[in-house]
Amino acid sequence: MRSVILIAILSFYLFGSGVDAIKKSTQLQDYIKDSASSSVEEDSFKIAYKVGTLGLGFDLEYLINQTMAIRANINGFKYTLKDIEVEDNKYDFTATLQSSGILIDYHPWQNALRFSTGVYNHQSNIKGDIKVTSGELKIGDNVYPSMQIGSVDTTIDFNNINPYLGVGLSSVEKGGWRFVMDLGVLYIGEPKATLKATAAEGFEGLQHILDNESRIEEEKLNETLKKYKWYPVLSIGMQLRF
Repeated sequence: MRSVILIAILSFYLFGSGVDAIKKSTQLQDYIKDSASSSVEEDSFKIAYKVGTLGLGFDLEYLINQTMAIRANINGFKYTLKDIEVEDNKYDFTATLQSSGILIDYHPWQNALRFSTGVYNHQSNIKGDIKVTSGELKIGDNVYPSMQIGSVDTTIDFNNINPYLGVGLSSVEKGGWRFVMDLGVLYIGEPKATLKATAAEGFEGLQHILDNESRIEEEKLNETLKKYKWYPVLSIGMQLRF
């Protein structure tokens, strides 16, 4: 009789503990779900400071849910490119990068990996001139003594609207600064170059000839630029979710 009572007590104890454990486990799962949803609702913004091929950048990101986000950014920088060879001449260029973008980010596994697409507005350009490496300059199809040439000004402009596609890393964890990275490409179309050669003082009679030579040199430069339809985007930085 005692053994039967003991077995009944043990069974009740074990069964009751199992029920409590299941209840507690269910409550914990509900709490995790509520916390995850509330974290997206309450802590739905991120900012990031980055550096990369678009220059120095700033991102402001809004988390729509655990898998989707919308992001706006601005970028800018200025630097010099020296001794760029085009046909028979060398150029010194100054590149001014200015861009802003609107992107949609997709986190398919609700972790740091994201896929991004969107569009950039580019106000970038490159300006420069032909570098004098000897006493002569070749402009168009002819060679001129450098003393006859006052200046050769060149400007390269880009399409203003550029679609973007890329991948990246952006932590979904809250609190503290975390690493962020983007890798992708911008379709910039064919850059457009304009070139103007100006005769030096005392050689103004050459100007009408130089105008024609400028058009020929401009065509050569544009032919070279045709292959640069894609611009690589690589940026790294730090982000804060709040």
